[in-house]
Amino acid sequence: MIPKNVKLKSREISVPGDKSLSHRSVLFAALSKGRSRVTGFLEAEDPLNTMAAFAKLGLKVSKVRPGEYEFESPGKDALVSPNAELDFGNAGTGIRLSAG
Repeated sequence: MIPKNVKLKSREISVPGDKSLSHRSVLFAALSKGRSRVTGFLEAEDPLNTMAAFAKLGLKVSKVRPGEYEFESPGKDALVSPNAELDFGNAGTGIRLSAG
């Protein structure tokens, strides 16, 4: 199911400190044009590697406080090709979600 023409009332999402959901929050932020804020982000190595990889694609990342981040993205159609290889480390979830 792919929703179309959906208007979001807010670009703010709260996630519990969960590795899988933290990966997904980065992906959603990267695909969404504009600002996104995520709270409850699990600051483990794998989600941070996913965040760093998407930063190379044009996602701007600002740490607000521990476990809370603000992202600014040009949107899915304006992400850039990286100048360097994307290193997800051992983040299998991050690479699988990014690869489609």
